[in-house]
Amino acid sequence: MARFQVAPISPAAVAEAARRLAAGDPAVALRTVDAPVGYPCRLTLEEAPLGEQVLLFRYRPFGAVTPYTEEGPIFARLHAAPAQLPPGALPPFMAGRKLVSVRRYDHAGAIAGAEIVAPEDCAAAIASALDDPAVECVHVRNAGYGCFLFRADRAA
Repeated sequence: MARFQVAPISPAAVAEAARRLAAGDPAVALRTVDAPVGYPCRLTLEEAPLGEQVLLFRYRPFGAVTPYTEEGPIFARLHAAPAQLPPGALPPFMAGRKLVSVRRYDHAGAIAGAEIVAPEDCAAAIASALDDPAVECVHVRNAGYGCFLFRADRAA
């Protein structure tokens, strides 16, 4: 099975959201974390700690715009360092999920398949998806709300 690497979002995306918040953009908000699960930071790949303020903003995890390009809400911690997970590791916030969607995307950005799995089956689903040479990357999303959680690529 293919080895994979999970990638956090770019710190530049968080900085841009913070800039937009400061400029009064209504599409960016601050939320105070009020539960131990439910505020997965896409930069640190951990649940944000209770009481911390996090950015809530729309994020598009695609490079090119295609018919499959989606944009949706995500949380990110301010002034945090991006996660650096070892190959094959899933984000710590996966322990708080119930079900996730593992979506395969081809080199043209088209969806090439998807499946709903339990968190404990997510690593195997990602590795299996990346075994297919037609698959460029995998996006994992919350199965309930559909929010983007993280991207996985083949490990170098």
